Amino acid sequence: MNIAFQRTALDALEPRRLLSAGDLDFSFSEDGKQVLDLPGMTNEMAHAATVLSDGKIVVAGRAQVGSELDFMVARLLPNGDIDTSFGGGDGVTTIDFQVNDEALDIAIAGNGRIVVVGTSSSGSGANTRQFAVARFLANGAVDPTFSGDGKTLIDWGVNADAQAVALSGSGIYVGGYKDLGATGQFALARLLSNGSLDTTYSTDGKVFFGFGGNNDSRCYDIALDPDDRVVMVGYDRNLSSPATGRNFAYAVVGTNALLDPAFSGDGLAVTDFSSGNDEARAVGIDPEFRIVVGGFSDGAVNNDFVATRLTLTGSLDSSFNGDGRFVADLGGVEAVDDLVIHPDGDITLVGQTSAGAFRAGLVRIAGGSGNLSTTFGDGGDGIQLIDFGVIDDGFAVALDPRDLRTVVAGTDGSGKLAVGRVHDLIDQNFPNSNGVVTQMHRLPDGKMLVVSAGVVKRLNIDGTLDTTFPNNLPGFRFGVDSQGRILTLDNGPGLTIVVRRFRADGAPDNTFSGDGAFDFAFGAGNSVPKDLAVDSSDRAVIVGWRYLLSPGTDGGDPAIARITAFGTLDASFDGDGINVLSATGGRLHRILDVAITPDGKSVMAGERFNPLTLDSDAQLYRFNSNGNLDASFGALGSVELNFGTVSTVDVAESLAFDAAGRILVGGRTQDVILSTATPTNGFVARLTLSGAQDNTFDGDGVKIFAQKDLSRIDSVRQLQVLADGTILAFVRGDDPDPDDPLKDRTGLRKLIPGSTVVGDPTFDGDGFWVAPPSMKLAESFLLDSAIYLGAGARIVRLNIDPCIVGFDFLFETQPLKLEVKFNDDVGDSLASTDLVIRRVANPPAPAIPQSQYSVESFNRASNTAVFAFTNGFIPVDGNYTVTFSNTGITNRQNMQLAGDLVQDFFFLQGDANRDRRVDIADFAILAGRFNQPGTFSQGNFNYSGNVDIADFSILANQFNKSLPAPGDLPRPVRPGQAPTLFSSRADTELDRLQRQPLRIEELL
Repeated sequence: MNIAFQRTALDALEPRRLLSAGDLDFSFSEDGKQVLDLPGMTNEMAHAATVLSDGKIVVAGRAQVGSELDFMVARLLPNGDIDTSFGGGDGVTTIDFQVNDEALDIAIAGNGRIVVVGTSSSGSGANTRQFAVARFLANGAVDPTFSGDGKTLIDWGVNADAQAVALSGSGIYVGGYKDLGATGQFALARLLSNGSLDTTYSTDGKVFFGFGGNNDSRCYDIALDPDDRVVMVGYDRNLSSPATGRNFAYAVVGTNALLDPAFSGDGLAVTDFSSGNDEARAVGIDPEFRIVVGGFSDGAVNNDFVATRLTLTGSLDSSFNGDGRFVADLGGVEAVDDLVIHPDGDITLVGQTSAGAFRAGLVRIAGGSGNLSTTFGDGGDGIQLIDFGVIDDGFAVALDPRDLRTVVAGTDGSGKLAVGRVHDLIDQNFPNSNGVVTQMHRLPDGKMLVVSAGVVKRLNIDGTLDTTFPNNLPGFRFGVDSQGRILTLDNGPGLTIVVRRFRADGAPDNTFSGDGAFDFAFGAGNSVPKDLAVDSSDRAVIVGWRYLLSPGTDGGDPAIARITAFGTLDASFDGDGINVLSATGGRLHRILDVAITPDGKSVMAGERFNPLTLDSDAQLYRFNSNGNLDASFGALGSVELNFGTVSTVDVAESLAFDAAGRILVGGRTQDVILSTATPTNGFVARLTLSGAQDNTFDGDGVKIFAQKDLSRIDSVRQLQVLADGTILAFVRGDDPDPDDPLKDRTGLRKLIPGSTVVGDPTFDGDGFWVAPPSMKLAESFLLDSAIYLGAGARIVRLNIDPCIVGFDFLFETQPLKLEVKFNDDVGDSLASTDLVIRRVANPPAPAIPQSQYSVESFNRASNTAVFAFTNGFIPVDGNYTVTFSNTGITNRQNMQLAGDLVQDFFFLQGDANRDRRVDIADFAILAGRFNQPGTFSQGNFNYSGNVDIADFSILANQFNKSLPAPGDLPRPVRPGQAPTLFSSRADTELDRLQRQPLRIEELL
């Protein structure tokens, strides 16, 4: 990947953190919150939620139908409306077991069927409560293949409450507790897909146990670990020690239905947070297979949010907040109901708090550190509160798999269903669908060049396709030279290479090789091009390999070529413009990346592969400007990197340089001496100027990321060194398991280099952000005032600082207006004093008085501000700049714009078609609009609301002419009649104007 060495425009961004997540998503029910009174029922509450792949939200809980409580399942559309295609046409379905029934958890099977579990009660007295399980089809109808009628009860012989469900293949695990009165026991059942108890599991499908003979033990949630062990959490209290309160309690049950002694010696463990009561209410397994548990604990005054993280062996994880324990006091009485683990290991706890008012509370914990996330909540404090109504309660949480927005569901306290959605770091105001994007480049005017589906396209600043650009330039890689010309790399005819050059507007540049295209080959045989870079002399450097026979795509002889700015092979580069190296020792080379050093040397990277042993070494070559190998680099110009035994596959896939000129290398490594199925880990290495591994970088010159960080196959596909020396690494993860697409993930790491390389805590809390599964095909990123990542069918933008992402001068409005799109909510800070509008002139013109414009509106759904010129103000013809102050404009987290931002617009009264001149085309537009009362559009040059004689006066003045006699003025156009512009006398004048149109330079 070709990364420019100098990126001075980024300097102001380095100390910044990613934009805070947690703001309400206004695309959901217009304000981020939906409070629903479901038809035909009352007393509604959601206890569980999940989000489907299409963004629809399924919630489960209880609702009162008549005099009884029933299981309730409802489905909402992504915009928050009820989905009337679900259930009986009203978006909701219920199941009645006995007198009072309440659903407490939900799971979606692979076939889309919905499994809901909870408790059913036949009334008062002993043995009245039982585990209740129901299954619905994807459309909300009861599934008749489940126990005959879609529902079943599990009798434990005493009162029992089901709290949670987990699915494993066709098996259904239902967890909860047996209530023995003063004491209780953890209880677990396994059902077959048909709804019957699985008698191969503990002979009757049921398991129960306590933590002691006189202990009160209650399970509130379960999860399956990678070995299909069931992790159960809740609380335990030893009643034999009256001073001892409730403690977090954990148990692990193996597939044999027995407590697993590999966990804490006997399968059981507890954590004591305080001298009072501690209760675990939710559990999950993070990407590194650690057990994450959330709940609440008696604090110094009131209950607090708390969490623990354990290894699979039952030990508290000391890398989590120092001792494996996390505590957050929100300022009131708190209770955690649920948690969700993000793809990067971050944790969101959800519950309620009485702080200020009874509200839903969200707390985000950075997975890497176990501390409050610095990228969530107002002010980056890791906490977000949502007020739904009276006494908000009972909140569940789920992630939208499309973009990681967080959904919460519970009740507003007045008997209505409450559902909300908050933003993650992904900027929802940057939608586009340009296909899989594999390369991006920011142009000086803010537009972006991208490669998608083998062609180069240009996007506007807001991500929409720029229709003024051809958007079909052939090439799978491109570069931009000092004059803004675009060079593309593609496969040529007959397995050759073609380099094309286009002007900045996308037209072929015929000054390059005569016709804009240059074909060549690396020599005899077949040529495989892989990457292109443009040096400071506008020469194109192309790398790849040459092969004479098979295997071709597996590699061959490493090759590099340089093309002059005129489109010919550069004879000053190795004599003929091409240098092909011999692949010695039976090894083949695949060259994957090229970069130009600050002093003009070319570095190419890839792998040196042995097809007999299937192992390879990462390989780098450095060439002097004359095309010869640089003997001062490694062994006569080449460096091999081997990060394990002799039987490893090490591949260099990306290059970058730091301020000292040292080479950063990214790629992947796999130890195949064990098995070709062993994990492939991503790595970042740093080399000295001489090519040696730099031991001041993580001790030995290389940082290898553990497999569990992402998936089975990780690779660092792109690197960028920021102005402060930190490293941004783009990590691609692929997993061959078709049953678990969530393992196909892409991530960004921000690393602080040093003797120990660590993640930057200012970047997503721990230096690591993982994208949703929809981004698994991403190959590229671009750092600007935001981070842009190529994704499956879109470009995703992560905000770093508040910035302007769209600007337009609305010249056909009354009054005239400026429309400004921001990447964040800055509406509360905007004022006319934040803008300075000035006409470009020599000598400089004074600024337009700030009394002449004001903030008309700010739309928080799109973060769009409109500034209107007041008192009928019309600017003087000319070019204008608008400077937005970084000190006055801030987002809701009090982050300022990344420096003063300047936009420009052009105004010429009478220029109806906005081609920066006044000529016959503008007269034609005006004639077509003339004498149409009420029309307010092109041709309305005085912004009166009508197109009339006064507008012709404006045009005439632009030509230093007076209007012709009244009888010669144009007549209204009748249907089917071509417009008559002027009489013969006027036509003669217009003919002259058409032959010699006045340009803007003549008018200013």
